[in-house]
Amino acid sequence: MSREPARVIEQYRNLTQEDGRLWAFGYDMDNMKARCWYDATMPIMIVPKGQEGIFKGLVEKTVQAAHWVCGIIRGRIKDALFGDSDTRGDLSFIQLHFWNHTEAAFYSHARQLRDVLGEQEKENQILESWRTALQKSALAIFDHYAQVGDFDYVDPRTIAVARNDLGKTLNGKKLRDLLGLPQPDRKATKSQRKSQ
Repeated sequence: MSREPARVIEQYRNLTQEDGRLWAFGYDMDNMKARCWYDATMPIMIVPKGQEGIFKGLVEKTVQAAHWVCGIIRGRIKDALFGDSDTRGDLSFIQLHFWNHTEAAFYSHARQLRDVLGEQEKENQILESWRTALQKSALAIFDHYAQVGDFDYVDPRTIAVARNDLGKTLNGKKLRDLLGLPQPDRKATKSQRKSQ
């Protein structure tokens, strides 16, 4: 499925070569009754001609990585709070918290990627920075939700195991692969640890 920008975005791009902001808004309607007013803003980034495909590919990597991390957080928080039980419930608030927590960093990293398109080493540095931002956000959100509540109802050991598993998963191969980052040299990493 091909995605095309809205006409207003194309018109904006034809008028200027400067970044801008798009404000989308409207009512959520139900049977001719307004239920809620929604509005959101997002940046319009101007990408150099001919490099749109490269930029799109890099941004898709960052979004895929964020989606994966978001799912992992949700699962580990569920593990921490409910253990092996079959408890079900709506945990979408965790995902909303994650997206809100990482939105500013995402746009910042996207701008940085746009500014270094075609420079592989700099792109990798920015993707590595995004990986670190995802890890920090994931651990902060886990700590926020796993530490809330009454320890009479939650097993601290279960929380510790879930957090440890979250840390290992986020430091594993999968996140680096999603971002297209090379795997670290294990020998170099071990020698760095010994020298510290």
